Amino acid sequence: MSLRRGMSLIETIVAMAIFAILIVMIFPALALLNHNNTISQDILEATYYTQQVAERINEVSLSSDSDKQMIHDALLSDGFSYTTNTYVKFNDPYEITVTTFDVTDSENLWRVVIVAENDASDYSQVEMVVRLSAEE
Repeated sequence: MSLRRGMSLIETIVAMAIFAILIVMIFPALALLNHNNTISQDILEATYYTQQVAERINEVSLSSDSDKQMIHDALLSDGFSYTTNTYVKFNDPYEITVTTFDVTDSENLWRVVIVAENDASDYSQVEMVVRLSAEE
């Protein structure tokens, strides 16, 4: 018997078929990873916007003479529009909504809910209670 060197055509075809099967099995996982990464980035960006608004409200409320009007003015100066306890700002692609509620039993507390949402329903929500130092 003689020694043969190299690969035959059959061996090459079998190796390519095994490689193709592996690629077909791995591709959906890679596509899913990419999709999840995109969603995570969108949610992280929405969280960034809500956090920025929450920090702005907190900054204004910590001033020694803060009241609801000061927070109202700060949100309007940041580009929000106002309608009945709700502030709305469009920051492409997100719609940022700030809703305020009076906390019962206290005139110095204000409950604030901040939501950033885009068309793909990726959103972030931050809720906070703001203590105002001055009573109205």
